[in-house]
Amino acid sequence: MDFFKKRIDELQKYKIPIFVFIFLAIVLGLATPFNSGDNPPILLAKELLVGKPYLPEKISWIEMLEWQGHHYIAYPPMVTFLVVPYVLLGGQNWGGAPLNSIMIFGSAILLFLLIKKLQGIKQWASLAAIAYVLGTTNLHSAHIGSVWLLMHSQGNFFLLLSLWLFISKRAYFWSGLSLAIAFQVRYVILAAILVFPLYALIQFRPVPTIQQGRNFILGILPPCLMSWAFQWWTLGNPFTSPYTIAWQQWGLPEYIFSLTYFQRNFQLYFWGMPTVLDKFPYLRFEGDGQAMWVISPFLLGLLFLNFRCRFVWAFLPSAVVMLIAYLCYFHTGFTQYGTRYVQDLFPLLIPLAFAGFSRKNLWIRRLLPIAVLVACLINAYAVLFTLNVNRS
Repeated sequence: MDFFKKRIDELQKYKIPIFVFIFLAIVLGLATPFNSGDNPPILLAKELLVGKPYLPEKISWIEMLEWQGHHYIAYPPMVTFLVVPYVLLGGQNWGGAPLNSIMIFGSAILLFLLIKKLQGIKQWASLAAIAYVLGTTNLHSAHIGSVWLLMHSQGNFFLLLSLWLFISKRAYFWSGLSLAIAFQVRYVILAAILVFPLYALIQFRPVPTIQQGRNFILGILPPCLMSWAFQWWTLGNPFTSPYTIAWQQWGLPEYIFSLTYFQRNFQLYFWGMPTVLDKFPYLRFEGDGQAMWVISPFLLGLLFLNFRCRFVWAFLPSAVVMLIAYLCYFHTGFTQYGTRYVQDLFPLLIPLAFAGFSRKNLWIRRLLPIAVLVACLINAYAVLFTLNVNRS
């Protein structure tokens, strides 16, 4: 009897999180198209399983490059590697979008677990999961499920997994391995490596040993070696990304990162607004995007960070570096909703923004649930009405 009583007590303790994740799973299931067809990584994964690292022909709707008579997709190899298990399990029959939604749901769980370990905001773990799925561009991501959105979801999942393994479990090797998977999907995520030594110095007692640091670095190697081996096999140079050759073939600017793009991107990322219409649906979300806090108002918490939350000192430098990198990037991720590239920063931005609402003033704390609710309503309205109308 005592055993069953303890299990019931545990279920009571996690009653709210269980309800939250059941609700999120239902919403994602309703939002996700299960007839989206094969996306480029699925097509390439099928070829990889028969020993070919390229597609049999050029496909007009896929970003591709031609190299030595073969047609390759222009995405980092890790994007495809992560799709192979999905294909082996028959996921290609559902299309690419369900995998994207699975990644989003998994990321919400990992964000919940991570925030449970962060002093000052742990009480908002369930709210963070809701904000992540329903109060950001992730709801639109699940609704569309394209390869461009899948890459961000993959990066989020493995960055959050890495942070949780490091902060909660101190699993140095596996944390390094997960981080490497994340930045081999989205290269800018490499800047998140700053979080780990900073957090360890600020929070871990005793601080990690040299051996533990070595384990973290050793964990980074396998995903990097996999990607480098694939690039050597296909492109003849382990350190040449498919993007690099594709950029040259597409005639893109010589400098992909430059301060000349900063002003344009800054205006979009911080001031971009939807167009107000005089009839239904009353809003039009332009293809080049909108400011991140227009889509997710709770991110306004970034403007009044609470540095008494010690994790802020570890998370903030990486978030700043990643954001500056995208502010200096030649492209904004056109044909989107919100600012697509900012999705790579969600694992850092959401905890930082929540810390902004963690001050002692009760009225500030009460603003966070309101801001999350408004964000959920904005994103639900956009997906249900505005975005579908704009695409028709």
